[in-house]
Amino acid sequence: MVKKKSSYIPLKINSSSLKDASLARYNKLISFYNSHPLFFVDFNGYHLDYIAAGSGNQTILIFHGASGNAYTTYEIISKYESQYRVIAPSITQFTSIDDLCDGINFILDREKVGNVIIRSGSFGSMVAQAYFHRNTSRVDGIILANSYPPKTEWNKSYKQMVVLLKILPEKIIRKVVAHKLLKYFENVPENLTPDQREQFSFMKAYYVELFKQVPKSVIVCQSLLTKLWNYKDSAITRDYSNWNGKALIFMSANDSGYPYLKEFAAPFIDPHIHVFKNEGHLVSFTQEAEYDGIIDEFLKSLV
Repeated sequence: MVKKKSSYIPLKINSSSLKDASLARYNKLISFYNSHPLFFVDFNGYHLDYIAAGSGNQTILIFHGASGNAYTTYEIISKYESQYRVIAPSITQFTSIDDLCDGINFILDREKVGNVIIRSGSFGSMVAQAYFHRNTSRVDGIILANSYPPKTEWNKSYKQMVVLLKILPEKIIRKVVAHKLLKYFENVPENLTPDQREQFSFMKAYYVELFKQVPKSVIVCQSLLTKLWNYKDSAITRDYSNWNGKALIFMSANDSGYPYLKEFAAPFIDPHIHVFKNEGHLVSFTQEAEYDGIIDEFLKSLV
């Protein structure tokens, strides 16, 4: 297996904004990058990359959010690699849902991984739903957060978006995406502790750097996958009553996915649902202790 450093790291090492937000968190981030090189593998014309770390009897498969790659899951990997095997693929190249799922299975097979527990959020939860539907027997547990079920009516808007993205210059695309996604950081909850505020500031600075560097091809890829998923998976029956695993669903009452929560959870038998009141899309940051505590209990139930 070829092992080398990534050529695409969403961070400027000398970024003063990251250091100013939190020097300790910045040093932790750099340490993670230096100790977790990407693995590369060729699959059906794709040059895939992913992080494989940790050890344990169970494997957590992590799907990153929009505009991200394997490295943007560094905090999640750091939390679990001492107790679990962790696999985090970059969803940055695929042009079809089937290729996406087959590519993930290729990585898991190459790493000699059997069944997995999926952790995801936002765009990652769209990927998680697509993968889970096609590989239900390989999944022991699934964690979804602040997302929605596939919707046919959204296919047209994403189709138009993909067409537009393909013709716009990369610089403009980056600005548009940054303007849209950085809105999640605008409403800082009032009840944050000083440490939580520091983390919130650091993650905002981190994503500002990410949006300065994310390639146009990644944004096009992820928008295309979202379009295809809404189109294809809204037409299939999503019934997992025969599945023996467990599902955990997070949602914030003021998140855009909340109106679809009932439909989102419907395919699962007795899913554990936790709704936060007004924590927005970034509840995993703003309520990290409670959020992670719920996940820890969920993971223990899968042993």
